[in-house]
Amino acid sequence: MFDHVKIDDLYVSADFLLDDHPHLKFLLPVDEQTGEVPPEHRTDTYRGITFTLRPQRGYRGHRRYNVQMKGSIHKASNGGLHNGNDFTVSGVATTLDELVQTFRIDPFNSRLNNVEFGVNVVLPFPADRVLKALICYKNKPFKPEVEDGKQYYQCKSQRYIVKIYNKGLHYGLPDEVLRFEIKVIRMEHLTANAIKLHTLADLLSTHIYPALGQMLRETFADILFDEPDINKTSVPAGKERELLLEGRRHQHWALPKLTPENRREYDRHHKQLSREEKRFRALLQKYRPGEDWQQQTADLISGKWQQLTAITPALQAAIDRRVEHWKTVLSTDPKCPKLTGLFQGEMSKINTLSTGLFFDTLPLSPNVDISRGTSGVEGSTSSTLAAMSAAAISSTSSTAAAAASGVRCCVVTGYALSENQRTGTKLGIVTLREKSDVLQELVSRHSKGRRKRKQHDEAYYQAHNVRNALSNPRNHLRRRVLRAIEQSPLFNPCDVIRLRPEEQEMLRYYEGTPYDLGIC
Repeated sequence: MFDHVKIDDLYVSADFLLDDHPHLKFLLPVDEQTGEVPPEHRTDTYRGITFTLRPQRGYRGHRRYNVQMKGSIHKASNGGLHNGNDFTVSGVATTLDELVQTFRIDPFNSRLNNVEFGVNVVLPFPADRVLKALICYKNKPFKPEVEDGKQYYQCKSQRYIVKIYNKGLHYGLPDEVLRFEIKVIRMEHLTANAIKLHTLADLLSTHIYPALGQMLRETFADILFDEPDINKTSVPAGKERELLLEGRRHQHWALPKLTPENRREYDRHHKQLSREEKRFRALLQKYRPGEDWQQQTADLISGKWQQLTAITPALQAAIDRRVEHWKTVLSTDPKCPKLTGLFQGEMSKINTLSTGLFFDTLPLSPNVDISRGTSGVEGSTSSTLAAMSAAAISSTSSTAAAAASGVRCCVVTGYALSENQRTGTKLGIVTLREKSDVLQELVSRHSKGRRKRKQHDEAYYQAHNVRNALSNPRNHLRRRVLRAIEQSPLFNPCDVIRLRPEEQEMLRYYEGTPYDLGIC
């Protein structure tokens, strides 16, 4: 299940760890010649979990420490010795509870920077069979790595790493045990897949477990494996045999480095390889002499994850009690690092950590009344949208008459929609192709620069401009708020981020969806 975690800003009292803690002894580095204490990191470990104190210059010149925690919570559950056994939800809860209470960690504000999750599966065939058949993952080859004398294979992308290795060989187990895991190195990967795993406490959010299991299975299914048992002589000479021989080489699936100059060529080559991959997988399925061990392994991975994350009502109740206990301790423990007594009034708008948290210049959303089919932009800072809407409403008297008579109008510009445009509430391609005067008006307002691509007609692009004029402000606002939350892990977002009423209304659009930020 969960294994390695990394938290760069652990929400804990550094003074408590330094002065009072019996399990950690942070040795102080001293220059033997001068007796000077250099400002270096100080580290110590507890059951395989490494705590690092990183010196920072605080307010008024006082030195403060930033606390980093990283290590395998799976190993910690075994005294820091190994992670060769199964790690269930119950084990995760017990280990986290020990860490939280032993070191007085606030798990609700300790934001994860890396997290690793995966499974150990017992195979009915040699685990090395899977490793020797690896070709690539999403056009990137697997590279052998060695750590502590143990070899594993990994494929690294910008946001995560796919790792696979023979765990039975590493730990001398009698069974053929294959380890498959995903190490998320940028948490945006989970956010982009609507998985809300942000803090240490979120590791006990049981509702995200099925989505993580699905990601694990789909990632394994996307790996391109060879089928060594297929003899090339069993494949008829020609295109099929040529594809078999070429597809077994990971170099064949490599993509060129993407640059602004070769974007079109890159896209063309990527589509070509995607089509070839489908044919290659079908070829292996057609000529595979024995069982489909790849599908069998994928099923074992999925089944193992479901077994490890199985939740009974009694277990869920125990987890809920544990989480509530954490909240109670954090609210009553005088040594906990929770901040209280926030200023009220104007002073509460000042954030000493980052002035970027308060968005005083963000554009406001247009004041749209969809039910009447009209649009206004009262208070909006988007001059283009305001001018476009004003021009649309005042250009002809027929527009207002159309809206009054019940004719459907664009919620952004106010122009009447064509009768042939049967769906939608904004100007679409059908309407713009029929009304050349409206199209030219939009072209004069939007086409300020030279367009790089011209695969479609002008109506296509202007319809997208109208749609984006309504959705871009709220999307941009959400991204800026999300960035502010990620850059300020020490505080509750509701305490430090101040949004104007119109901005709060824009974010309510996402309520009840996977993109809801939960900002008060």
